[in-house]
Amino acid sequence: MIGTNSLNYDGAEKVTFTGACISVSWLWFFFLAIAGKTIGQIDQKGTLMKRINQLSALIIWAVAVYLAVELLNNAIHKRFTLKNVIL
Repeated sequence: MIGTNSLNYDGAEKVTFTGACISVSWLWFFFLAIAGKTIGQIDQKGTLMKRINQLSALIIWAVAVYLAVELLNNAIHKRFTLKNVIL
């Protein structure tokens, strides 16, 4: 995703875009490390982590179902469109 978005920039703008991507990535993973350490200290039994993993799995499945439905809808729509053009 970042690679294709970088195609919109040239020269100094591309360098700035690259720097912003690197900075945001470092901040995000630093935040994740701190959050993981904090959750590990608070939740020593692992209950909270289990709930976070369940929520994450639910989100991933929801996105997968959404993408599958969109794929089928697009395939059906294009099929009927081509059928109508041929007739």
